[in-house]
Amino acid sequence: MNPGDYLSRVFPDVYYFDSRMGGSTGSSGVYIIVHQGLILVETGTSLALPPLIEALESIGFGLNDVRAVIVTHVHLDHAGGAGWLVRRRPDLKVYVHPRGAPHLEDPSRLMESAKLVYGDLDGIRAYHGDVFPVPAENVVRVLETTLDLDGLRLEIIDAPGHAPHHLGIYHPQNGCFFAGEALGMFDPDTGILLPAVTPPAFDLEANLKTVDRVGGISPGTICFSHFGIHRRAGWVLEQTVDQLAVWAARLREMFGRGLTAGEIIERLADEPIGAGDRIEDPTLFTSLILGFETYFRRRGELEYETSAKGA
Repeated sequence: MNPGDYLSRVFPDVYYFDSRMGGSTGSSGVYIIVHQGLILVETGTSLALPPLIEALESIGFGLNDVRAVIVTHVHLDHAGGAGWLVRRRPDLKVYVHPRGAPHLEDPSRLMESAKLVYGDLDGIRAYHGDVFPVPAENVVRVLETTLDLDGLRLEIIDAPGHAPHHLGIYHPQNGCFFAGEALGMFDPDTGILLPAVTPPAFDLEANLKTVDRVGGISPGTICFSHFGIHRRAGWVLEQTVDQLAVWAARLREMFGRGLTAGEIIERLADEPIGAGDRIEDPTLFTSLILGFETYFRRRGELEYETSAKGA
């Protein structure tokens, strides 16, 4: 398949790069805004970037046209490729939540957190490739502001819940909201929307407040990093709240019966989600269950040890 086939044009000035088609299943997709060059929303992983660059070349652009990068948050599947990119473009600025900036500059704590889901460094590299630090001079902290990139005005809001260092990015000209994982993960092929829950810092209450905040903006289109767009923003906001409530209640009940995280993962792994479809990537289930586990434990709802490997 031609790398250009990985791109879809979602607005006259916005493309979406589907990292799954490029063979990087665990990586966030990347949005490309065309404005006096290119602005990337997310980088994905270092594994996803070579096919992204090939895809850009298929529409007449290249690495040197990338003027700026904005990452919604610093989890490895969204921003793990930032250091790789800056090594090749030393003048590139990476815009990030102030709480996420230290983790771009020194990703060691992110790597330790990722072990909760991927097991060890080899497991992390299999999904995310090499992760390099971003020099401090390339990191720009942004929050609750209008970012003006040579006339392209983007509204940057605080959007915690999935992570405390999560941004939301609103493009008022198109009415699209780049949601990262603040509103979950959407599969346009199946129509399934799942909560985006991950250890160690998922916060249900903060996530619900973020949904309300986005509703107040009234976007027309939600641009999910996983994996593509939904043009009925109202449906997305309702589903996000519903799915968070359903999974919180379900997992609270299962943990309350004394099941370990590993036992829950085994029981749910083969169950259909939505209209008979199953989650193909097992790390999504692992992340969801461990994310709620750490949330329940932080609130004092779990008093016993559980483990993803406890089954």
